[in-house]
Amino acid sequence: MPRISGPRARDLLAKGLAIDLDSRVFPAGSAVTSTISHMGVQVWQADDPQGCDIAIFRSFSESFWRWLTVSAAEYGYEIVAAS
Repeated sequence: MPRISGPRARDLLAKGLAIDLDSRVFPAGSAVTSTISHMGVQVWQADDPQGCDIAIFRSFSESFWRWLTVSAAEYGYEIVAAS
């Protein structure tokens, strides 16, 4: 499952999600089903306060990746393979 993390992760996700990701409203253990750029997503607030796990349908993976890289460009981003 992809994880988006870092000091600007919530800002990045807020570009596409119509929910409040403030840690006081969306604390660790929270989950939501919503849309990002017309794609259904599930978002879990990970144990890491700077990270969220994302689940999407496999058929949307290319479109989601495109949205993610374009949206993350202003913050700079690094792709790290999970171990």
